[in-house]
This record gives sequence, C-alpha cells and structure tokens, in this order.
Amino acid sequence: YRHKYGLSPFPVNPANKNPFGPWAEYQTDQITEDELRRQFGERPNAMIGIPTGERYRTLVIDCDTPEGYEAVQELLPDSIVMPVARTPRGGWHLYFRYPTGSGITIGSGLMPGVDFRGTGGYIIAPPSVKGNGKAYRWEDGLALGEVEPGTVPEPLKKIISLYIGAGGA
Repeated sequence: YRHKYGLSPFPVNPANKNPFGPWAEYQTDQITEDELRRQFGERPNAMIGIPTGERYRTLVIDCDTPEGYEAVQELLPDSIVMPVARTPRGGWHLYFRYPTGSGITIGSGLMPGVDFRGTGGYIIAPPSVKGNGKAYRWEDGLALGEVEPGTVPEPLKKIISLYIGAGGA
C-alpha cells in the first residue's frame, strides 16, 4: 500500500480493530520504510490500517448491511467503477477519491448501516484477517490498483454534507 499507492499503512489489532499504537501522525506524514518494517515485523498478524481523508485522497463508504449497500447503490450512477472490498462480516468498503476541500471527516449512521471515513479516519484493508480468521478481500476485478477510486457522485456528496451540517459528524 505504501509503495504502490502512496498510502501510509499501520498495524491494527485483529481482535478489536484498534491501532496498536499512535497513528495520528500517519494522517499527515507517510510512514517511513523503516517504521513500516519495524511495526509490522513486531506484529506479523496485525491487520492493515489505512488512513483516509484529504492527504491520501481517499474517502471510504462503509456499508455494514445489504440494506445500507443498496441505499448507497441507489445514489450511484450505473457507470461508476471503483475499488470495492468485502468485510469479514459481509459488508462493503467503497473507495472514492476524496473531494478536495470538502472537509469530510468521519461519521456513523449516514444511513442505516452506512458509515463514512474521511479526514481523521481509517479503514482496514485487504488482505487483513480478523482474530476470528475471517478476511477482508477485494471484489473480483475491483481491487485498488485494478480500478481507480471513483469520484463521489453529487447525490452522495449532498447527503454527506447534510449529515455533517446537521451535526452528525
């Protein structure tokens, strides 16, 4: 993730999805090669955390339920293609290009079963394996690197803006 995509991966505990240590610095400064090797070398079973937000041009919509996924799909044009990861609990992570200057942070309950991760947030990336042995995986043909993150469609951006404006983030 660091070399191919310019992201700043850090180790996350597979038991509770919490970072093993401080990670806020990676929101603004990319992890060094030495630090990356040291941190993951000390925790070979760690999951891969990826900071989201403006610095890394990444906004992730996290759909935890089929109903949430369908609600988001209704806001997307049929022609959009983006990286999509499946979560161990049957959810989806939809990767978008972060809208520059939007100020989108993090929030839960955007819609039932839908959260979002922008500046100040992180997601767990494939091929991370949770403590229960279940893995995050890319949808066939929709891995980061196979397709580029999509532009956030206006209807989805509007709902996020309304949510933030209402004090939801």
